[in-house]
Order: sequence, then C-alpha cells, then structure tokens
Amino acid sequence: MSNMIDPMMRLAAKVIFGSLRSISPDAEEINFLRRFRPSGLTLFRRNIPESGHTLPTELCHFLRQNFSDQDQEFMIAIDQEGGRVRRLAEPFPDPGPAMLIAQELPEADQKQQIFNWGKKVGAELVRAGIQINFAPCVDVFCSPGHTSIGDRSYSTDPEKVTLRAGAFMHGLHKGGVLSCLKHFPGQGAARSDTHLESCEADIPVDTLFQRDLIPFRKLLQFSPMVMLSHCIYPALDTKEASLSGPVIQGLLRKKLGFQGVVVTDDMTMNAISQKNTDQGELIVESLTQGADLALVCKGLENWQSAIEAVGKEAEKSPAFHASLLKSAERLRAMSRQLKPPHVQGQILV
Repeated sequence: MSNMIDPMMRLAAKVIFGSLRSISPDAEEINFLRRFRPSGLTLFRRNIPESGHTLPTELCHFLRQNFSDQDQEFMIAIDQEGGRVRRLAEPFPDPGPAMLIAQELPEADQKQQIFNWGKKVGAELVRAGIQINFAPCVDVFCSPGHTSIGDRSYSTDPEKVTLRAGAFMHGLHKGGVLSCLKHFPGQGAARSDTHLESCEADIPVDTLFQRDLIPFRKLLQFSPMVMLSHCIYPALDTKEASLSGPVIQGLLRKKLGFQGVVVTDDMTMNAISQKNTDQGELIVESLTQGADLALVCKGLENWQSAIEAVGKEAEKSPAFHASLLKSAERLRAMSRQLKPPHVQGQILV
C-alpha cells in the first residue's frame, strides 16, 4: 500500500481517533498509521500489558516517536475514571466509584482528597505516556436512572457534582494530563445504556438548566474538551446529542460559550451503530453539526472507512472542508497544552 494519500484524507484522519487491536500495532496497523497520520487514538484494556496491570509505556513511546507531526504531538487518550470505568488496573491508583470517594468527609476535605486522587492518577498517566483522560463524568445521577451512569456520577446534587468532579479535573491537570467533561448535556437521567441501545433522556429544558447543565456551566472554562452524549434529548432535538446542531452549536457553543474541543462518544456504540444509516455518514453528520473529533473505538476497518467518508465529503463540500480545518486547528491548539516530551516518563508531583 502506498503511503501517498490525498490531503483531504490526511485532514480527515486528524479529526478521528481510532484504536489498536492489541498491546502493540501489527504490520497492517503500522502501515495504516504511516499512511493516514491520524492525530491520536484511544487506549483500551486490550492495549495494556498483563491485562491492565502494567503501564503501556513502550506502546505510547513508540506511537509518539513514530507518528507525531512537526507541529503536533501524537495524542494518546484513555478512559480512566476509576471504579467501573478504568483501563489500567492495580497497582495503578484507583480511587473507586466517583459517587463514593470521600463521601463521609466535610466538603472541603472531600475536595482536597479528590484533588489529590486526580493529581496522582494524572501523574501516573503521564508516566505511562498518556496525555488525555476522558474524565471526569459530570452527569448528575437521577433516581430512577440506569446503572450505566449510576456510581460513575459524583453525586445526585449538581452543586456537589461540580465541587467533586471539578476537584478531580483540576487534580488531573496538576498531574499533567488533559481532562474531558462528559456526557454533554448530561446523561444522569438516562433510562438505558447507550453502549447497548438507543436512549431518550426526556428532560424538560428548565430541568436541564437547573440540574444537568450546572456542572458543565461552571467547569467548561477549565476543561479543554467536552464529550457528547449519544442520548436523544426531545426537549432540544429529535436527534442524538452527538448528531445535533441545536445541542452542539446552539447550546454548547453559542449559549454556553465553549471554545474548546468537542468530541463524540464512541461512534461504534449501539445507540449509533444500530441506526439504519452508514457509520461514515453519521460521523460526517456529527462533524457537520459541530463536533471536532469523532471516536471510532472498534475495528481498523471502521477507522479507515470513517476517514474515507469524511475525506470524500470534504472534497465535495467547501463548507465542510472549512469546518474540518477549524476542528484540526482546535486539536492542534489543545495538543500545545500537552506536557513536552522531556517530562514524559517522569512522575509529576
């Protein structure tokens, strides 16, 4: 396979994070990375030596050394919330479920202890060579609600979510990694799991603003990235938030003023992949409606077909091409916040 590639495809690769099959890339994956030069990828348990118990330092170093561009370091992301959602297992530090961390302490002590946990997690991620953590979860858990969020939420109280999740976010930053607030505009009232099926969060607009959006409104200014939910919010749109212009452009960008990177949740999740529409078309739709970065977390063929769909759309549509250029620049700007290579591999305290 030739490494020569159309510039539109190279641009498309910058706005899609895929994933690898195992603890090191095989020949097909290396050829793919050399050809398309994506801006980064997401790590999963399958990419971690000894089933998550050993840091993936060697893999991260290999990816950065071989696939960083002159103006943008290759970005490596992971979901390391703690508790149920973690890719790195013991002895990696794990504070446990967000809902339970330091609950017995006064609020000031909760804030300090959660900050310390975030700093420790961030420092250890940096030691592994990971620069982005798709955390914290700032969903306000509602009862009744589905356990897909459950104890991943920091509280049932939006102000406590803000305090507790904000402490973890600031700790991650102090430790040296970038955070990502999720799942916009708030998935705590979801009645099903978007990993498995389509889901509606039937929340009145007033309730969204008085409950679910409070942590986002107070923390957006501090986080470089926000992840979109795959739930449908009928009060805002008939489409999933990850495909919705009113949610992304109208609410997140214009009303709340967020200027950072907007990332989708995994576009291979069943809430999206079970729609009777080609996955590539859905990713084009998400990017058209305002997302900057799409996650394609399963299958090299899905990653490549997504790049090709986005690249072909950019060739046809000058407006879409222009929006991709803006998204790629947002990603470059975010990459400039990463710790420089000489501190990678050290524990930051």
